[in-house]
Amino acid sequence: EENVKASDATVIFGDDPSPGCGLTKRLCKRHGKPYFTVAKDAFDSTGEFQAWLVEQGVKVLNVAGNRERTNPGIGQFTYDFLMAALGGATE
Repeated sequence: EENVKASDATVIFGDDPSPGCGLTKRLCKRHGKPYFTVAKDAFDSTGEFQAWLVEQGVKVLNVAGNRERTNPGIGQFTYDFLMAALGGATE
């Protein structure tokens, strides 16, 4: 909850109906913070994510989502997505 409160917005990676994603969304709503959800197979949404960051005026971004053990590959996907969306190079 403190991460949601301390940020301007949250991006949530992974399985949307998971308990953790649901909790993060509820906390964002409770504290009036915007959130953006990225499904593991939605790499093509980087442009939409970039536009959302600008629209929301995000300076501090909270990154949340599934654990690797419950969603294998989500860690690498999250890394690649953020690097592509924020201007870094992927390995």
